Amino acid sequence: MRALPLLLLAAVLTACDAKPAVEKAPPPVTATAPTAPAASDPAVDRTFDFVERTLRLVGTNRTAAAAYSGQVDTGGDPITYIASNMPDGVVYSPIIWGQPLKPRSVVVRAEPGGYAVEAYLDDLAKPVRSTTVPIPPARRE
Repeated sequence: MRALPLLLLAAVLTACDAKPAVEKAPPPVTATAPTAPAASDPAVDRTFDFVERTLRLVGTNRTAAAAYSGQVDTGGDPITYIASNMPDGVVYSPIIWGQPLKPRSVVVRAEPGGYAVEAYLDDLAKPVRSTTVPIPPARRE
């Protein structure tokens, strides 16, 4: 009778010492390239991303929408709103309302149903990045 518990104990200890089956690890995740072209300027990309993200928040976040309305209702425009949200100590490219006036800048202009955001490098005739952010445009006086 005493041998049976010892056999069970030996079986349990042997099972605990056994190495588990090796599972195959999933393939490593590789980072994807940014959407900006390789010839782009980091400051222009940073500015474009910040402008797009800031304007998109107006359509999805009540606090951002209230701050945006407050800026626009007191005579501001989208550029004023964006500039008021920029953190200190970060280098950004110029943000321009309407049309590109200088190289390496980001342009914001009203479009039906939202704003167009375009990034320009040296060629002011062709943006290197562009998107449309669907929020009601402010009246520009």
